[in-house]
Amino acid sequence: MSPDKHSNKRLSSGQPSLEREDADIQKIETKNGFTVLYKNRYLYSRFDAKKNSERLVQSLEIKDESLFFIFSPLLGHGLDLLFEKISGDSFVLAIETDPLLYTFSLQNINKKLLEKKNFLYLCLEEKMTGVKELLEKIDHLVQSEEGYAFRRLVPLELSSTFIQKEFQNTCTQYIDLYINQFWRNRITLVKLGRLYAKNIFQNLALLSQAETIKSATIEKPILVLGAGPSLEENIATIQTFQKHFFIIAVDTALAYLHKQKIGIDLCLVMEPQLINQKAFLAVKNTKIPLLADLCSYPATQKILNGPLSFFFSEYASLQFLQNLAKNSGIQKYRALGSVGLVAVETALKLRKKNTAIFFTGLDFSYQLGKTHTKETPSHLARLFEATRLKPAENIGLVENKIGDGLYTNPALENYARLFDDLYAEENELYMLSEISIIRKIKKISLEDFKTWIENKAGQRDSSQRDSIEKNETIESRFFETNTIEKTKRKDAIIDFLESEIKKLSVLSRLLESIKPELISSQLDENLQKEIRKKLLGLEYLYIHFPEAYKKPDISSSFISRLKAETSFFLKIIEKSLDRIKSEHF
Repeated sequence: MSPDKHSNKRLSSGQPSLEREDADIQKIETKNGFTVLYKNRYLYSRFDAKKNSERLVQSLEIKDESLFFIFSPLLGHGLDLLFEKISGDSFVLAIETDPLLYTFSLQNINKKLLEKKNFLYLCLEEKMTGVKELLEKIDHLVQSEEGYAFRRLVPLELSSTFIQKEFQNTCTQYIDLYINQFWRNRITLVKLGRLYAKNIFQNLALLSQAETIKSATIEKPILVLGAGPSLEENIATIQTFQKHFFIIAVDTALAYLHKQKIGIDLCLVMEPQLINQKAFLAVKNTKIPLLADLCSYPATQKILNGPLSFFFSEYASLQFLQNLAKNSGIQKYRALGSVGLVAVETALKLRKKNTAIFFTGLDFSYQLGKTHTKETPSHLARLFEATRLKPAENIGLVENKIGDGLYTNPALENYARLFDDLYAEENELYMLSEISIIRKIKKISLEDFKTWIENKAGQRDSSQRDSIEKNETIESRFFETNTIEKTKRKDAIIDFLESEIKKLSVLSRLLESIKPELISSQLDENLQKEIRKKLLGLEYLYIHFPEAYKKPDISSSFISRLKAETSFFLKIIEKSLDRIKSEHF
C-alpha cells in the first residue's frame, strides 16, 4: 500500500468523523501514543492507546523458554516492555493475516523491534497452508544454531485484531501440539536414542544385501491390517476375500493373522527393542517379506527368513542421519512414529495410480482390558498377568472416555490427528472400522466393503475361506533385486562406516589428550570449539544425554560421558564393518 493511504490525526473529544473509505488505515494520536482506525474500528483505545497493551504485558508471569505468540502487533505497543522482561532463550512470534495491516505495521512499528534476533513477524493466509508455514518457521527456530527449546506457548492480543478467532485457535492448538511432541520426542531420545544408533549400525550389515522396494508396482487393491480391536470385527470378511488384496500387516498382528490363515504379502516392523520378538514367534521361517525400519531390533530381521528390505525414518534432525541417507541409498520416510502410519505410507508408495487402499485395526482407541486384538503379545501378557485383585480391565494408561466402553490417551490421539493431517486428501483411501478416532478419512461399512469386492472381483460371500497358501505364490515384483546396485550400496556403506571410524578415532585421541586437571576446571574456549567441530555428524554420541536438546555444553561431565560413548560406538561400528567385509550373515 502506498503511504498516502495512511493518515495521521489528532483525536479530539468525541467520535471523529470518518472521512476516508473503510479500507483506509488511519493512525490517530491519543494522550498516550497512537491508535489505529481501520474499517470503522479502533484497534487500540481511542483515548489511551498504549494503556491496555502495557497493562497486559505487566501482568504476565514471565518464564524462561517461552514462545510469545502475538496476534496483529500493529504499532508494537507493549512489545518494548515485553522484550525487557523476557530472557534470551524465549522468542516473540507475531502474525498478521491482512496484507494491508501487515504493510502498514512494517512501516510504523519500531525498526529496532524488527531487527531483534528473537523476534519474527509473519503475514499468513487464514488457511491450513498458513498454519503449515507457521509450524515450519517454528521448527526452523528449534533446529537453528540458537536451538530454541520452547516449554510453553503464551498467546497475546496486544491490539484488537481482524484475525478470525477460529484461525487463532487453530494456530495455538497446532503450536501447542508441536511443543508437546517436541518434549515427547526428547523423552523418547533420552530412553532410546542410543539404541536407535546402535541398531542402525548393526542393521547396515544387513542393508548391504537387502532388497529394494519399487514404488507404484501394485495393481491389486491394498489392505492394511493393524493390530487394533476392529481387526477382529472384520477378520471373517478378510478371510473370505483375501486373495483379491495385496495385504500389508503390522508386526504385532502377525500371530493373530497367521492363526486366522491370512496370507500376508508384506510385514512392517519398527520396534527397536528385544521385546518385539514375541510378535514373531508364531511365524518363524514363514518367509513373509519384511520391510524394517533401520532403527528396528536387528535380530528380528532374520526370524521370518524371507525377502528383507529397509526404510529409514528421520527420528531427529541430525547431521549424522543426513550423512547416512546420502551414503546408504536407503529409501527415506517422513518421521511418523507409529507402525500403522508407516504401513499406510508404504501402501501409498506401492500402489499404482487410483488403486484403492483399505485399512482396519488402526483405531487409536481401545476397550477396557483390550488395547489390541487377540493373540497379540500385549493382549496375551495382560491376560497372563491378570489376578482377582488386578483384573485385565485395569489398564494402567491415562484414559479419556470417548464413547460407550471406548477409551484413548494423548499419544493415540496425536497419532490419529497426524493421520488425518497427512492423508485426508488422499484419493481411494478407506477406513474399515467403527471405533477408530480417525475423523477425516472416508469410512466404509462392512456391507459396502463386501459389495465393493463383489462388484470389482465378481466373487460372492460364502463360507468358503481362502487358504494361507496365498503367501506361497506371492508376486514379488515389488522387490527389486539388482546385483550391481547391491555391490554399489555395499561399497558405499563400507566407505560410510570407515569414515565414521576415522572420525571417532580422531575425537577419541583429542578427548584422551585432555589432562584430568583441565577437565575438572573450565576448558579453554578454543578447545571447546575444536571438540564441537569434531562432534559435527557424530550427534549419536550424545543425543540421548538429558541436556542434549541444547547446544552441547563442553563440561567435565559431558567429556567423561563422551569418552565412554566414543569407545562404545567404535566397537559397534568396527564389528558391523567386519561383518560386511566377511559377508557372513
